[in-house]
Amino acid sequence: MFIIAVFNNKTNCLMYSRLLTKSNVSNDIISTPNGLGSSCGISVRFMEKHYNVANFILKKNSISAFNGFYKVIKNFNKIQYVKLSF
Repeated sequence: MFIIAVFNNKTNCLMYSRLLTKSNVSNDIISTPNGLGSSCGISVRFMEKHYNVANFILKKNSISAFNGFYKVIKNFNKIQYVKLSF
């Protein structure tokens, strides 16, 4: 399973991706899926097993343009996004 981190601006999104990479958290820049709130159009996707580290990195670096973490859940042919508390 994946987690998607959504941001309100591209600068913070790209910065977060670099911080994850420096911490050896594999991640991808993706287009933000429809319905995940207002965003800059791109988000960071990473494996669920890295959520605790990713959350720590977010809080440690005080990234203010963060919009939320969403867990990707695939049920048959349907994809759901569940917002996580952080």
